Amino acid sequence: MKKLDEYYQSYNSNVHRGIHALSAKATDAYEGARRKVANFVNAAASKEIVFTHNATEAINLVAYSWGLSNLKQGDEIILTVAEHHSAIVPWQFVSQKTGTTLKYVGLTKEEVPDIEQLKGLLSNKTKIVVVHLVSNVLDACQSVPHMLVDVQKLGADFLVASSHKVSDFYTANLRPCHRWSLSYVRY
Repeated sequence: MKKLDEYYQSYNSNVHRGIHALSAKATDAYEGARRKVANFVNAAASKEIVFTHNATEAINLVAYSWGLSNLKQGDEIILTVAEHHSAIVPWQFVSQKTGTTLKYVGLTKEEVPDIEQLKGLLSNKTKIVVVHLVSNVLDACQSVPHMLVDVQKLGADFLVASSHKVSDFYTANLRPCHRWSLSYVRY
């Protein structure tokens, strides 16, 4: 809260939009926050962190910017049957628009994604696999505050996490992604 108060009282300005001192100070603070988040999740570079308003917006950003730009008829999208609704609907829309095939991974007796079934579904047509980190309830949004999440070790191209779940104050969402995939995201 102190940082937010400081921002509104001392350098309330648009980031990356002005050449005046307040804009420069706001941009420095914004980029400083991006570096802290990158360090927190062990992103390879701070430019891999994209702030959004919430997790649903981050998922939509990936689906609609990357998915609509890169998927085509004959490609496959794999999801687990246990994904959160906000992680399923955008890919259903993308599938309808692009002619891609949606495939679903079932659950084991232990109610976790069936990795053997997933392995059997993977092919050279598979372009993206959408899977929660721990469970539908304990996805990366919930996991980041409670366990060490190393995006480099995970090897995920996109990871959605919610910063307001990390602290008790709502700020913004983050979507770390590999450097190569950032070029596909349109703002």
